[in-house]
Order: sequence, then structure tokens, then C-alpha cells
Amino acid sequence: MNKKAVYAALSLYVLIISVLPLINDLESINGWVAYGLGSYRYENNYFYIEVAGLGFSNSKPEISIRPIYLLSTYIPLISIDDSGSFCNALNLFRDMNYSVSRINSSALLMTYKGGDSNLYKYLVIFNRSTLSVIYRTEAPSNLSVLLELSYLAKVQSLRKEGDATIIDLRFKDPDNLYKEGRATLIITNASKLHVELGVRGIYRVLINAFNKEAIEIKLTHIFWPTDVTNDKLFQLSRWLNNERTIHLLYPFIAATLIYVGWRYWVKKES
Repeated sequence: MNKKAVYAALSLYVLIISVLPLINDLESINGWVAYGLGSYRYENNYFYIEVAGLGFSNSKPEISIRPIYLLSTYIPLISIDDSGSFCNALNLFRDMNYSVSRINSSALLMTYKGGDSNLYKYLVIFNRSTLSVIYRTEAPSNLSVLLELSYLAKVQSLRKEGDATIIDLRFKDPDNLYKEGRATLIITNASKLHVELGVRGIYRVLINAFNKEAIEIKLTHIFWPTDVTNDKLFQLSRWLNNERTIHLLYPFIAATLIYVGWRYWVKKES
């Protein structure tokens, strides 16, 4: 086979491989995307959410805030810990069979089955800046759900309004460069709620629902300060450190190498 034809085929293959991460990034904007066995992620201008596959993590989901001014940085905020959650005394992580499926671009369904209990956990994105985690059972059940805030978040206040418990959160960026951001956690239909501060400074929220068929955990009213640094070098370093920026460069790097190879090797040898 002609050397030029072989090089052209290899070049096309490398070019296609180089654009795949970029295509995946475009697909993952404002929609649930599968990226592994039972693993999903969602990303928009407010959230970065991961649901790990079976056996990879007991945190389903892990919710991070994505302030625009931090560019490449995600601020971990809340994880829902299946290993600390129960349905009718069955541990969600150890005692129940787990599966996950995509309902549509904004909704994910996690199913837990064990004994006579079937639990359905819906993760739904509303209006791009509000998300809900909804637990439903087929019959009145005793539910216990454990939330863990990240080390960057804290509970500011807690109040009761009707059947909803409202928790005001504060969070900061990892580099402590900006003022605190704010978010609101609304927990509906819980029978009992306990907030504690752990030894590592990490807040834990334990939600109990007795003889209930549904509870809802809603994260909304996300706000972060708008005063950003004017340091252009800092902003450039953040942009270059962005995973999507790196993926954007892959096709250009591949095309440059292909051009150099063609000019200085194939053309020279022919």
C-alpha cells in the first residue's frame, strides 16, 4: 500500500479520536450523559452532578456548584450517602439491588429493590438552577436518608415552614478568593430531621420519614458573589486548567502533528 495512503488513513483515525472528548463535552451540556457502566453526569452553568456506577461509590448523587467566575473549578456541596441511608431497615448500598436509567435529558431514575421493598429515587433538574431528589415507595415505608455537606459548605440557619424544613447553606471556593456563596436546601415531608457537625467540620443531615411514601430534597436559590478578580493571568490560568479547554485543544494538536508529519516525513520521503 502507498505510504501516503497509509499516512492519510492513520491521520484520519487520530483526528477522529481527538474530537471524541469534545463531542462528549457538547453532549453533556444541560443533559444527563452516561460515561461508564451505570455512571452518569450532568453539567450546566450552575451544577456539576455525578452518579457513580454500581460498586464505584456510595454517594448517589454527588452535587457540586459551578460558579462561572471560577471557570474550571467545581465546588463540592452535597453528597447523598447510600451507605448511611435505609428503606425499611434495609441499607441502600449493602442490602438492596441498585440500577439506574435515564428518563430524559433532565431526569434520572435510580431503583433499589430488596426484600419486599421497592424504592425509586428520581433526580430531576428544574429551570437549570434547581434540582430535586425525590424518594418514592410503592407502599408507606420507613425511610432514612443521609446527606453530607462538603468541607467547603456549612449550615447557616434552619427553619420550619409547614411540612417543609428549610436549610440555608453557605459555601466558599477552595482558594478562599471570594466571598461566600449561598444556596437553600428544602426538605419536604420528613418526620424528623437531625443536623450535626462532625469532628472534621463536615455537616451531616439525617432525614427520617416514618410510614411515608415520598420525601423530596430540593436544592435551589443558588447565589454567588459577582466581584471577581481582575487578574488576567489568574483568569487565563483558570481557563487553561479547564478540562473542556484541554479537550478543545486536542483537534488542533492532532492537526498540527499531522501537518508536520506530512511535510517533513511523508513529503520528504516521497
